[in-house]
Amino acid sequence: MVKLPLLGTTINVVLLCLSTSLGASSALTPDHGPDPNTCDSNQAEQSFGDSGISKQIGYRHVAYYVVSRTIQAMAPASIVLTDPPNYAIYARDHPPQDIPADKLTHLLYAFANVHPITGETSLSDNWADIAKKFPTDSTNSTGNNLFGCLKQIYLLKKRNRNFKVLLSIGGASSNDAFSAPASTPEGRRRFARSAVAMLKDLPFDGLDVDWEYPKTPEQGHDLAELLAVTREELDDYAASLPSKPHFSLTIASPAGPQNFPNFPFREIDSHLDFWNLMAYDYAGPWDSVAAHQANVYVSKSSPQETPFSTDDAVKHYESQGVSAGKIVMGMPLYGRAFQKTNGPGTAYSGVGSGSFVGQDGVWSYKVRANHVSPLYEQYLFVLLWYSAQRMI
Repeated sequence: MVKLPLLGTTINVVLLCLSTSLGASSALTPDHGPDPNTCDSNQAEQSFGDSGISKQIGYRHVAYYVVSRTIQAMAPASIVLTDPPNYAIYARDHPPQDIPADKLTHLLYAFANVHPITGETSLSDNWADIAKKFPTDSTNSTGNNLFGCLKQIYLLKKRNRNFKVLLSIGGASSNDAFSAPASTPEGRRRFARSAVAMLKDLPFDGLDVDWEYPKTPEQGHDLAELLAVTREELDDYAASLPSKPHFSLTIASPAGPQNFPNFPFREIDSHLDFWNLMAYDYAGPWDSVAAHQANVYVSKSSPQETPFSTDDAVKHYESQGVSAGKIVMGMPLYGRAFQKTNGPGTAYSGVGSGSFVGQDGVWSYKVRANHVSPLYEQYLFVLLWYSAQRMI
């Protein structure tokens, strides 16, 4: 999943001609992929639109539109945010009207809540999601009308008929909320039914489950069971409609090998339309040395620069029976800063400020590209900026 601050918010955008570029190979090689001039949205939709759980050739361009963070349902009702939330329509001033729907196949609308006890799902910001009035909205309408970001996204869907929108449930801030409800049949059913109920009422074409991540093999099995029930509820609802549409089901999935033993890949894969591989945040202020945060390959000359590797992650997924055509590879268009360092693989001291509220050392591409000169490295996969002993 790709973080795309290119558009003014943390839009996790997924590049993908990956479905074709990874189609028959277990390696990501610079010369193995389609001509981007031959990839068009019609081809993508024909391959992956409403055709069921697809293994066909094609591509997807997927973005996260992060409207709000999830708030635990058990948190005190008196919570007050002293700073503007660092999300789309707040601090980043990125309304849904600016989403490039004509360049995307899918949008993951994030994030909805999951109750840590009951498993029921709910919108996390009703005002932003369904009530906010935008300048083009009527101020004197009557009735129970839809407003907010979801009305604007519905209008984007009307203008871009192949554009699919999935409701993303969970997120990093709610990783512990899944474990209890996912461990029981009743909790899994409440999760699935409440999520599908939101899909019925709002302009969604599917669901994205963002449990980051199961901590044990048992929790991984619970995730697979949760997805199975959710797939069942989606299919039952689809069967009740005259057009018998296919509703997509996806997850946010890890690139770090420490998480792989907890994922029953084959079991999970049978329920999914595609996997959103979180191929970023490989390095950051939690590390002792500066390193690449979204490298495709391991550095052979200086492996400490590349603690993780997207290529290794994709190979592992394939070894577990996941078709490369179902992997959506995330690519960040934001940078992580390391101060007082001699570059990747060396020590640093601090990360400094950033362009995002409350996220020190994280810089939006659109902000940073205007201030420093880029240095392009191998295959254009790596983009670094160096300035005054600072690596971004």
